[in-house]
Amino acid sequence: MLSIMLGLLRPDSGQVRVGAIDVMHASQSALTRMRRSEVGVVFQSGELVEDLTPVENVMVAGMLAGQHRSQAHDEAARWLSTLGVPTQAARTSDLSGGEQQRVAVARALMGNPQLLLADEPTASLDSDTRDQIAEIIFALPQQTGAALVVATHDRDVAARADHVVRLEDGSR
Repeated sequence: MLSIMLGLLRPDSGQVRVGAIDVMHASQSALTRMRRSEVGVVFQSGELVEDLTPVENVMVAGMLAGQHRSQAHDEAARWLSTLGVPTQAARTSDLSGGEQQRVAVARALMGNPQLLLADEPTASLDSDTRDQIAEIIFALPQQTGAALVVATHDRDVAARADHVVRLEDGSR
């Protein structure tokens, strides 16, 4: 489902729109621009570069979207501070699992995307950290105006959603 929303897979039928982009009929270059500027993704395993600092990991998303280095740095530091991540860590690998997941959330929020996709964002976390991350993620639509789609197997996380669609064996 998330791959379809990102335009990585094309559905057999129906319509998928992200903002003004018709994902089913957009060119690859239009989809790439959309992914860089309109969509933030929190990956299940974080997909962070462990040797980079937390700020550098988050800055990457802003710079790929065209932000100047200093602007990306300032926004990255702001998001990390908001999410309670220590920015003085020498390497992202020095952070706890929950802190790394918050780095991934911060990276997804760079540039204030219209759509935030979260793929099992709490799967590898203990229950306290899971609740903390879920609280942050589910508060984002109110704070930023972004739409939020979370794919999860965790019923406690799903219970936080305004609307739940249950998929089983690829069907609703």
